[in-house]
Amino acid sequence: YLWGIETESRLKIIVKDVNSNLLTLMSNKYMLEEHLKALHQFLLFQRGDFFQHLLEFLSKMLSQTSYHLQIADLKSSFTFCINTSFPHEKMLQNLDVKLMKVDGKEEFTLVYNIEGPLSAILTSTSLECYSRVFQVLWYIKHLEYKIWQSWLGNKMKKSDFTNHRLTLLRSEMGVALKHLVDRYLVEVIDASFKRFMKEIQSRDNVHVDSLRTAHSKFAEGLETAICGDHEKIFKLGDVIRQFLSFELVSSYPSRSFTHTTTFSSLRPMFIEALTPL
Repeated sequence: YLWGIETESRLKIIVKDVNSNLLTLMSNKYMLEEHLKALHQFLLFQRGDFFQHLLEFLSKMLSQTSYHLQIADLKSSFTFCINTSFPHEKMLQNLDVKLMKVDGKEEFTLVYNIEGPLSAILTSTSLECYSRVFQVLWYIKHLEYKIWQSWLGNKMKKSDFTNHRLTLLRSEMGVALKHLVDRYLVEVIDASFKRFMKEIQSRDNVHVDSLRTAHSKFAEGLETAICGDHEKIFKLGDVIRQFLSFELVSSYPSRSFTHTTTFSSLRPMFIEALTPL
């Protein structure tokens, strides 16, 4: 009996030592925390300069319908963008682009590639959660970008009552989209990431399995909180696209356009779509 207790105690010490060495290896050689920070920065929208540059570089290409959008061209442009603008960001080499289907539509997203031992913690399933979160955030930021681009395209035009009302509604839409993204970034992503990092940086009772579980819980929680709203967000996007189409008709009244949306219906539609968010 005593021999069994002593053996069990020795096994626990061995397991603890092996686990400690494994965690040290993951941190030092395979840079676990650096990869987590890269995921936070580049797939969870914490690097504003990166995303602004990406928006400006890829926006015209991404405005095409998915039928005309070629993934090879998108990959080539994305690689050129990060290599020329962020040559010293080594973790960006793990990024790739993908068109992911949502409700039958192909939408742009980023994927983060992990190989080797780290995949035992940063599993493919949890990394897909990041891609889906990125997809929704990018969709909102791309809408916001198009709103402000339309303002740049119209600010030099002659002011009249219709243009003034369009300007006010455009501003309201742009601010609402910015606040929506900021809420996701601060209240959901940043708060969750700080709790997660605090949990894994405390080495007490932490092992590979618990790290994998904690990371999966973190990633899945983000997906639930943000992607759970995707239908409402896409509905909001449909209203904004109608606004941009209406603005185009108003800007060129002499051209032959067909458009059934009236200005008086645009703001109520926008408020209705925005309210659930």
